[in-house]
Amino acid sequence: MRQNTKGKSGKARASPLSDDNSEYATYDRAFPVSDGIPKRKDTVPMLELRICTWNIGTMTGRSAELSSILERRRINICCVQETKWKGAKSRQIGKGYKLLYNGRENTKNGIGIILDQYLSNNVVGINRISDRIMSVKLALNKQPCLNVISVYAPQVNCQDAEKQEFWEELQSLVTTIPPGEQKLICGDLNGHVGMDGGGYTGNHGGFGFGEQNREGETILDFASCHDLAVVNTFFQKKDEHLITYKSGNSKTQIDYILIDKKDLKQIKDCKVIPGEPLTSQHRLLLTALKLKTPIKTKIPRVEKIKWHALNGDKGKAVRDQIIEYLGNTSPENYSSTSKLWENFESFCVATVKRELGVSKGALHSAKDAKWWNNRAKDSVAEKKRLFKIWQNTRSEEDREIYIQAKKAARKTVAVERERKPSQSFISDWNHRLTLTYIK
Repeated sequence: MRQNTKGKSGKARASPLSDDNSEYATYDRAFPVSDGIPKRKDTVPMLELRICTWNIGTMTGRSAELSSILERRRINICCVQETKWKGAKSRQIGKGYKLLYNGRENTKNGIGIILDQYLSNNVVGINRISDRIMSVKLALNKQPCLNVISVYAPQVNCQDAEKQEFWEELQSLVTTIPPGEQKLICGDLNGHVGMDGGGYTGNHGGFGFGEQNREGETILDFASCHDLAVVNTFFQKKDEHLITYKSGNSKTQIDYILIDKKDLKQIKDCKVIPGEPLTSQHRLLLTALKLKTPIKTKIPRVEKIKWHALNGDKGKAVRDQIIEYLGNTSPENYSSTSKLWENFESFCVATVKRELGVSKGALHSAKDAKWWNNRAKDSVAEKKRLFKIWQNTRSEEDREIYIQAKKAARKTVAVERERKPSQSFISDWNHRLTLTYIK
């Protein structure tokens, strides 16, 4: 029987595409994929934004450790309080993260917002209100702009006039945001919203911690006025994942994330991360915001020397050239030891790259700071280990040991930051040799 094919030729499928030269091949699908444009492996979709808030006490001496934590926790946006940095500036803190901050004094307050290397290129507006309030507007692909507001409310013992000024400034900022844009308020609000929130249904999720106080009622009044939801009260968690401040026997929930009630369904989770030792009292509060449309991000590659070839013939060539260089080098020709080491370091790096070769490297977010070497990493790792021991035992003896390790880590980080690149290179190698002899 003859089939009727009238009107179907326009939807014909050719495989592969190169076999068909007809005019109907415009919308046809080719197979296999290799016949078309290959997919870029270094471009990945971002399905959610991981956003956190943290009162860090001070940014001084903590930039590298903080950026390392943010990278490990895959955090895209971090609102920080009590930075205690003066000025209205921005700076790189490592791992591709950029800190936008505002402060008036080096001894108190200070506010900031940290963005990863992808979102830092999408900033379309910065509003530094005071050393307690600032906001950043981010342009996201094919979806509304996201306004992130970092806040640090006055403490309970501050004067009422200061508290009033804070809430008035925050209200003025929120009212300037267009209704079609999203907003997130993250920070240390220094108030207790309570376990169930009283009569603030819809603003309080019923899963808070502790008893409500006057400052907490102010927070809920503000949320009710602007139709906001206190995110970390909408997820049932253990107390350890609700407590944002812990000092001795004092356990409270004073850090919050607020979002428009209509956007609450985009929140996947919200909880406290209690195990990070950057600060001993305040804790990291983390939430995940599901994006309406995935964002495509390109991950850069970092060059990597092919060290695996060092044990073969190429490694022998490197060794012979270094021996020859040392034989022809006279220390008397150099004005200082530092200059001698700088030249030797440059020669070694150039030689191994030339002889061993350089690969594109694995996908990586960013290089470490040059001063963030093994000495700094080991001191911070030891501090973290002792912090976990103290958290488990809660003994005074372990607390003192942790405090001493914390001071030692801070001193080591400060020393390494002040070193010149050549001095850091020498110090790092000496540290490696010491560890080798100990083992």
